[in-house]
Amino acid sequence: MKFLFFTVFSFYAYASFGSSCCISQGSIPSLMTLPGKIQVSTFGTYSWVKGDVDPDGNAVFRNDENVDQSYILRTNISYQRKNFQGGLGVRGVNRYRRLGNQKRSFSGVGDVSINFAYRFDKVFYKFYPYIAHTFPTARSLYDAKEELGVDAISTGLQQTNIGLLSQKFFKEGDLQAIVEVQQFWGRKFDATKVESHQGVSFLAGGGYVPWRSQMRFGVLIGPRYLDNASADSKGSLVWESLLSLSKQVSLGQTLSFLYGDQTIFGPTYNAQLSRTMSFNYQVLFY
Repeated sequence: MKFLFFTVFSFYAYASFGSSCCISQGSIPSLMTLPGKIQVSTFGTYSWVKGDVDPDGNAVFRNDENVDQSYILRTNISYQRKNFQGGLGVRGVNRYRRLGNQKRSFSGVGDVSINFAYRFDKVFYKFYPYIAHTFPTARSLYDAKEELGVDAISTGLQQTNIGLLSQKFFKEGDLQAIVEVQQFWGRKFDATKVESHQGVSFLAGGGYVPWRSQMRFGVLIGPRYLDNASADSKGSLVWESLLSLSKQVSLGQTLSFLYGDQTIFGPTYNAQLSRTMSFNYQVLFY
């Protein structure tokens, strides 16, 4: 069962929730929880903006005249030595925007991220404090050059995430909780100065592994709050819901599917609401 457990977390790591125009590296980097040396994870993600919520919490869902969707292919390589580990992630993004009669698309290399973690082992518990940093190598809303800002596939800011993952195993299941704080570092663009701001997120859930099965069914639910970069504007709040299905196809190889939805739970305000479908293939080398 432990072979299946962390697929959910490494998979969720870069499901790219939130607005396609300002994709940040989501919670939980692709950590290693098994006694291997190298882990290679490949993520294929389709994400689309479903609606918008104003500062008062009023939601308006989009129609076919206002489309914002992204296809993301990401690879993450992690290396583990005893209880320490580090990882590197790169991705490619294809984004499509439609607004009325205008249609634009853009493909490019997205941001690059690194992460480090340490594992604390107990009999039925594991704890992973971690730190991750994202380098803004792609364009953002603040320096986009294409029409409709379709080439904005990054926040444009240095981003540091510090978090803690805890997990508890049972005979046919598991429980997990993740808390994380995000620091977005201020930056001056040609025509705009973006102030430093912070975010915080929490996820909790569990998984079920049927007896003598190589399958795992999982769920995670939790809020994500982000300060606004402008002092005179309200921050944003969304609730994330994730359903996952994982299968161990062989020793060290796992396939997963994940569906994420920000439209189910609330309250939400001052945010774009997205839905996401992702596939993951993960290989562990011993």
